[in-house]
Amino acid sequence: ISVTGVQTCALPIFNNFMNKLENLIFEKDLGSVAQKITRMQKIASFLALALKLSNDEEKDLIRALNLCKADLLSGVVGEFPELQGIMGAIYANLQGENSYVCQAIEQHYWPQSATDKLPATLIGSVISLADKLDTLVGIIYKKGKPSGNKDPFALRRCAIAIIRIILDKNINISLAKLIKVSLESYEQYDQNLSDDIENFIKQRARGILVEQYSDAGFTSCIDGVLATKENELIKIFAKVNSLLNFKKHHNESFVNVLQTFKRASNIVKKAKTDGLNISTKIDSSLLKSAEERTLINQISLINEILNKQELISSLGENKNFYDNLLQKIVAITPSLEAFFLAHMVMVDDLDLKIARLSMLYNIQLISENLADFTHI
Repeated sequence: ISVTGVQTCALPIFNNFMNKLENLIFEKDLGSVAQKITRMQKIASFLALALKLSNDEEKDLIRALNLCKADLLSGVVGEFPELQGIMGAIYANLQGENSYVCQAIEQHYWPQSATDKLPATLIGSVISLADKLDTLVGIIYKKGKPSGNKDPFALRRCAIAIIRIILDKNINISLAKLIKVSLESYEQYDQNLSDDIENFIKQRARGILVEQYSDAGFTSCIDGVLATKENELIKIFAKVNSLLNFKKHHNESFVNVLQTFKRASNIVKKAKTDGLNISTKIDSSLLKSAEERTLINQISLINEILNKQELISSLGENKNFYDNLLQKIVAITPSLEAFFLAHMVMVDDLDLKIARLSMLYNIQLISENLADFTHI
């Protein structure tokens, strides 16, 4: 296409584009492209707030988002669909939009495969996330998850793209909250549906991790991390990295930690099954032995560290945090073993039994900040 040709058709495409996009169907059960953009705006607004974008970044985000699908109406994209985004950036440039807006329009389609390049800018990444999340959530809401080898809407590829962008741009955000915003844009929020979508994305994350850490012996560690309630992808990848590095270099210590903490978790699990009222509150006045006092002090110190986690944002910072937490868990292992050697947990004295179980429950919760060790 000649530059003259582009110039001739640029303004009609971008003027009153919303009205024209109302007539362009995104997917028959999900409405028009204009409706998709409206849903994307809600997701992007949530991300902009979470990422603390500047006023200028927000203006560019809004502008790029409003224009990102306009080139679908051009004859060029109609004839050459692979030019989606590329033509949009050209038209936007000719219309006088700034370079950030033009870049975001082109890059919001990225990545288009598991190995494709990622958006270079944060604005392009936010729009790409909003676009792909809306598609993923909408299709699963209306048509269900893909099964077997069938994936006509490429939802698995879509989920992998979401994961890669979040990791690349250090977006420390809850999947559950993102999915909730997206479902609410369809005026449909159901906890079971949200959980299904979250698990679908986590399974793609599992695939990436299994491929990344190809040693078969590491798979159970990945499953142990995914078995917890953690739903921030950056933290999931950081936890797996910390666990597997420790297992690789200190396997004997890893096995010892695993066995000791599994024992604590199994005791608590059985006690709960038996209906005992166990809570995070420990009656320390009943725990007077040296072994018990040592454990209570270690629990307190680790909880102080965990309370500071909210200040951490990047993948690298999370890796360091979980490396440190794992070292604290390793350090508590001899104290826990000493406690088991010196004391029975399931004693006749109900109050003492509850106090000891509550202490073990706190230890279990500490370990579950890394992984559910019973799955490893």
